[in-house]
Amino acid sequence: MLTTGKVAAVLGIHPDTIRNYEKKGIFPTAKRSPVNGYRLWATEDLALMKEILQLPDQSTLSPLTLIEAHSQTLGLLPMGQA
Repeated sequence: MLTTGKVAAVLGIHPDTIRNYEKKGIFPTAKRSPVNGYRLWATEDLALMKEILQLPDQSTLSPLTLIEAHSQTLGLLPMGQA
């Protein structure tokens, strides 16, 4: 299991971005450490996050809009919630 900081370092993004995308439902929901409440991510979560972040921008939509749409396709967000 990886902390948000470690995931952020691997992905090359700020930890706040991970928390924001999790809150919006773009990234999967993290498990929480029973000891300190830190978010903990599985390696499968990391692989999915990498895939989401590598989505190409093929339209005039903002990258966040495209990511939200892809998250709906993957079943991470209910349709119409983005």
